[in-house]
Parts: sequence; C-alpha cells; structure tokens
Amino acid sequence: MGLDTYTRSEQDRSRLPMGKGATLCRKAVLLGCLIASLASPSTAVAATPFADISSAGPLTHVYIGNELSCQVAHVGDAVLELFPSSVIPGDCGSFLVAGNALFAPDFANHGGTATAGLGAYTPFTPVSQSAVTGSGTPADPFMVVTVVDAGTTGLRITETDSYVVGQGAYRTDVAILNTGAAAQDVLLYRAGDCFLQGSDIGFGFVDVANKSVGCSANANNSPPGRIEEWVPITGANNYYEANYAEVWAQIGSHTAFPDTCRCTEFIDNGAGISWSFSVPAGGSITRSHLTVFSPLGIDVLIDDATVTEGNSGTVNATFTATLSPASGQTVSVGFGTSDGTATRPADYLANGG
Repeated sequence: MGLDTYTRSEQDRSRLPMGKGATLCRKAVLLGCLIASLASPSTAVAATPFADISSAGPLTHVYIGNELSCQVAHVGDAVLELFPSSVIPGDCGSFLVAGNALFAPDFANHGGTATAGLGAYTPFTPVSQSAVTGSGTPADPFMVVTVVDAGTTGLRITETDSYVVGQGAYRTDVAILNTGAAAQDVLLYRAGDCFLQGSDIGFGFVDVANKSVGCSANANNSPPGRIEEWVPITGANNYYEANYAEVWAQIGSHTAFPDTCRCTEFIDNGAGISWSFSVPAGGSITRSHLTVFSPLGIDVLIDDATVTEGNSGTVNATFTATLSPASGQTVSVGFGTSDGTATRPADYLANGG
C-alpha cells in the first residue's frame, strides 16, 4: 500500500462534496496525500503521467493518463467531474478482462483513489502516449493517442481520445489488437466515479433505446438537468449505474454490467458501459463511445453509417442525429469527420460544419 492510497474500505470512507480549494485528504488518507494537498490547494497531481486536452471548453480540460485513466474539468464547475474531484487523473478510465485477469489503470499511483472494490488487478503497461494534436475543430479535433499492453496476454490497446471545442462530450475509441496465435475473449469496460456539479451524491438515468447510462442531478433525468453520461457509439453494450463501490465490484467480478440502474436513489454513485467480444488472432476490434457532460441534460446521438466503397466516383454516407431527450429549445450541432477504419483522403473526403 503506497502513501497515496486509502487505508479503509470504500464502503467505510467518508465522502463529502468539496468546494474549490478544498483538499482531497480526509481522516482515511495517509501523509502522502496530505503533502500533495498542501503543495497544491486545488488539485493533487498523480505520479501517473498524463496528457491534457486544454481548450476554451465547455470541457476546459480532458486529462488522459498514460495507463488509460481519465479526469475532466467543466467550465461551469469549480472542481473536477470525477472522484476524487481534486486529483488528476481520477477514478475513471478503461478496464479489460482477459484470460480471467483484470487489467486497469494504476490507481495506486494516483494522488488519491477509492477503487478498492476492484479487488486484485494488474495495471496496464504504458507503451506510448502522443502529444495533443489537432486544432479542436469538427474537421480536425484535438486528439491524444495512448498505447498500453495488457500484461503478457499479447493484447495491445490503442485508445484515441478526441474533443471538439464547443461540445459537451469527448469521444473515446478503444482498439484492441491481439498479437497472439489464438483468438481471445475479452470484456472491456469504460466507467467512472461521478462527482456531478461539485457533489459526490446524485441520481441515475438510462436511455434504453441506445443503452447509454449516467449520473444525474434529477432522478431519471426528469426534468432534464445536469448529467454525466456514457453513450455508446458501438452497440451491443451493457450498462450499470449504482453505488460507486458496486460499480468497481462488478468490474472486479469479471462479469458484464447487468443493465440495471438505481436511478431513483440519491446515492454516492458511479456508472459505465461494457462490451463482451472476441478478438481474433492477429486481428483488432474497436469499441467507441462518448462521455457527455451536459448542464441541460440533453445530448445529441449520431448513428454509425456503413457504405460499400466502389472503384470510381463517390458514395454518400448518411448519419442520423437524434436529440435525447426532445427539447423545445433551438439546438445547434457541430459535426466533423476523423479517421477510423477508413482514412482520408484515400477512402473519404473530410467534412465539418
């Protein structure tokens, strides 16, 4: 146990909302955290290296650890959006189960954590992390590419996080490459411990149509209000909203999220989505989603589109945008293109607006 970890169980910790300048440290925290808090009254920076997508916002900072952890700052809040609300990166990120082993960010080397419910896990092995690229426009979003290995499984994860200035969400694409000689069944999670609008306690909500899930200021996000939401771009996912310790324990059990939500309970909550799939030998599988931080409780969902590329001319790809929930207000939407399995300019013409 390092100096920057909690000495009591998650279920027993005391967690209260913190204002700007408050420290992370409580009675359950060792001296190392106290020192970090004294050195920086507003944030405790982890020993974990990270990239910072910094912009005018509304997501003014999207922090990505070199071991696939994350943290977010919103222009409307004095503290960060994931617990611990004064630690960069926070209790948030990508998790992978392969070969009956759990791989996760190296939370023990953060400036504080409350992820004991994960149980035994192996930290991802950092391979590389790019500088922030792009200009933050729809056609050229800010982007960070982080590469890690999952122990000795032969699985390499390339996570691409991107953000367009003016949007209330950032995008995460997680590509898993299997360098081994046999197919491997995996379980991928994206999850976090919510600290919504300066509060560690809130409600939950689910959009059953696309199986997105989140933490909300109001039960079932009704009426629409402030939210943090995990919205799948790649379907066939499962979801979960519950007490934060229950979310970590579910990941620690190496089982898919159970498609449940304690939506009407005012609790210290977390949430996330998961996918179960097989990665063929020598192959790569990508799963994508948006992490939404909306003060209005409204987001825009864009469906994927698939077209068959011909040998001449052009073929239009039509993407359907859906406002969830419906709004009586006028809503403007920016859009842009970025490379996935298709790359520009060989496969498509870049567009944005």
